[in-house]
Amino acid sequence: MLRYYKNGNFLRFFIVACGLLVAACGGADRQKARDLPQDEGLQTLLERQVLTNILAERRIAGLPTALLEEDDSLKRTARAHSLDMAARGFFSHINPEGQGPLERHRRQVTFVQGRIGENIWSTELPPGQEPNLNVLAKRSVTGWMGSPDHRALLLDPGMTQVGVGVAFSDRWVFVTLLMQSP
Repeated sequence: MLRYYKNGNFLRFFIVACGLLVAACGGADRQKARDLPQDEGLQTLLERQVLTNILAERRIAGLPTALLEEDDSLKRTARAHSLDMAARGFFSHINPEGQGPLERHRRQVTFVQGRIGENIWSTELPPGQEPNLNVLAKRSVTGWMGSPDHRALLLDPGMTQVGVGVAFSDRWVFVTLLMQSP
């Protein structure tokens, strides 16, 4: 799923529709979202692998990889959204409170300039096995590259900052990619 947001100019219908979908799906409370145990090392390794695969795709497309810089605030926002989806059992750009990527990112920084784009991906983990991070990273980026809208975000030369955030639940992995233009 992909949506571009420019400083508060939202597609109201999309937000209402997603809000209704999320509300219908339900979810856990905020406390559970904060208490979901995570393996920081595993998250960081998968985040780096996803970013490495994104840079490889941008190189293949002829984009200078120097144009894309990792941003800590985007990474924190992306990881928080992945954790929220994992803990509360939803999969959407819009959280149950109706906040999209721009609103969530504004909680991390004082001012958001430029455009924000978001891709999300999730898959069920094989039971009883350690997750294969290389396979998960490749599948997430390959999935995005197979979709015209997701691919457009990954290969947008105007997007110069990136943050990847990962969270695990007992059965699922959630990956959020945020990109921003200057």
